[in-house]
Formats: sequence, C-alpha cells, structure tokens
Amino acid sequence: MDEVDQIRGVFGGSVNDVAPAAAASGVRGLLAARRMLTDDSVVCAVVPVSVRPDGERGVLSNRVSAVLVDLPCGKADPLRRFRLVREQMDAWKTGGRAAGPDAFVNLLGGVPGVLAVAAHTALRLRQPLVHTIVTNVPGPSLPLYMMGRRMLELAPYIPIVVGLRISIGVVSYDGGLSFGVTADHDTVPDLGTLCAGLRDGIGELLEERARVPA
Repeated sequence: MDEVDQIRGVFGGSVNDVAPAAAASGVRGLLAARRMLTDDSVVCAVVPVSVRPDGERGVLSNRVSAVLVDLPCGKADPLRRFRLVREQMDAWKTGGRAAGPDAFVNLLGGVPGVLAVAAHTALRLRQPLVHTIVTNVPGPSLPLYMMGRRMLELAPYIPIVVGLRISIGVVSYDGGLSFGVTADHDTVPDLGTLCAGLRDGIGELLEERARVPA
C-alpha cells in the first residue's frame, strides 16, 4: 500500500485506478508473450465499485455497482495506461453511469437463482462483451488474530464464470496489497506471465513517479 500511495500522491487517483492499470500491464505482457499484442489492443474489464453513501460507511451492506473499463494494453507508456484508466473511472463516477447491482448480475449471464443451474452451459460459451473482472476490496488496516495467531496474508479469490477466463481480485490488509488471479488452466496455461506483468505494472508506475521532480 505504501507503493500505491506513492503513485497516488504524485499522479492522483485511487486504488481502484491503480489496480486496473496494473491489470492492463499484466494482460499486455500476456499478449506480447503470445505475439498477439498490437498498438490498439484493448481488453474490456468489469470493475465493481462501491455506491454506499457516506452515511453508510462501516455498515455491512451489499451496495455494489459496476463499470466497464477498457484496459489500454496496447499503450507502451505505463503512465498513459494509468491515465486512460483513470479518465474512464472518473467519467463513470461523475456521469452516474455505473450499472446497478441487478444490471451487473444480468451482464454476467443471469440472476443468482439460475446462475448455478446455468453455469455448466455458460462456461462453454464465449462471452464477447467482457473479457475479465478486476475488483478491489478494502480489507482491515490492522492485523487480525485467531487463537492467538496473527493472520499474515489475506488472499482474494474471484471465481471465473460465464465465459470469463481470467479474474483479478485485489484486497488490502495490514498495510499490504494482495492480488489474487484465477484463470482457466486450459485457456491460460501461461498465467505466470500475467502475474509477473501485474507486479511490473506497479513497478513501472513507481519508476515514473521517481522521475517527477520533488
């Protein structure tokens, strides 16, 4: 989180901007390794966002909406990728165009009551609108304990359903930020390339930050 805060301190934005920008770097590396990368390569991601009003902060409720963000994987400049992601996120927020919870569920293939029944069929279908999901969940800022033992990490897990072959979960915990990547093994046997690109995406933004005069 210290690294992310350094990036935000210079370039602005939020964790919900840095995470998709890192995802764009990861997918860029994957496409490049497969010799599929072009200057205009774009991957569409669902990015869930909180729509909880300030008066409900700290209240356990499921106030979640979602926006569609084009990850600009074809852009070589990491700062340009970050700014393009942030522009889209800001536009969704200020324009009030985020899809509601029901629309988010429908977008991914059906209401919860029928999703389990349809999952075996949906997983065989290519879902052309959305390629991945990138979700950031703020976790506890202080360490948690169970039976006197300190929890060291909190690993996010986002299932892959309805044609999605890759999901990227991000969660903060006790000063750290963890990325949990889930993928279909048959489709993404080179998942390690994407994971390395995620970390590189943070590193590249830190390098850009270091170039900015103090």
